[in-house]
Amino acid sequence: MREQLYAQCLLSIIINKDFIYTVAWIPAEYAVMGKTLKIKDDYGNWRNGWVVDQIYSIRNQEFVLRHERDWVKQRQASDI
Repeated sequence: MREQLYAQCLLSIIINKDFIYTVAWIPAEYAVMGKTLKIKDDYGNWRNGWVVDQIYSIRNQEFVLRHERDWVKQRQASDI
């Protein structure tokens, strides 16, 4: 069985003439610059129109799952 890889990507979407950006780990096979994706939001609804703007790093599933909540610790240690 092949190991699942994920890519950390900058995604953007235009909503009401505003650009919205997010960084997300997506399956590597969908990480293609300029590709339009359908992404599930925080409420479980699918939204079409997210565009892959940048691809940063590619990691295996174990790494992504182990580090998915690191931002919580980083925010607690900063003044943000």
